[in-house]
Amino acid sequence: MFIAIGHSPNTELFKGKLAMDSEGYLITKPDSNRDQRRRVWAAGDVQGQDLPPGRDGSRTGCMAALEAEKWLAGQEARLAQAAE
Repeated sequence: MFIAIGHSPNTELFKGKLAMDSEGYLITKPDSNRDQRRRVWAAGDVQGQDLPPGRDGSRTGCMAALEAEKWLAGQEARLAQAAE
């Protein structure tokens, strides 16, 4: 059994700092968890995906972690090239 506890994203602290839709969900690039301009990866209920409850957070959390890891690896490569 799954009991829903609400449908409002907990994004109040990002108001005026990150792009949000009219319902308060964070806006991310298409097919991504990454914010439009910043080094922010949204996951779970704050992203507003239409997935069954419970799977949303785990799926998008994994996606966000993989995207952040890829970005960090790119930063490491750039730093190594700059040091040469």
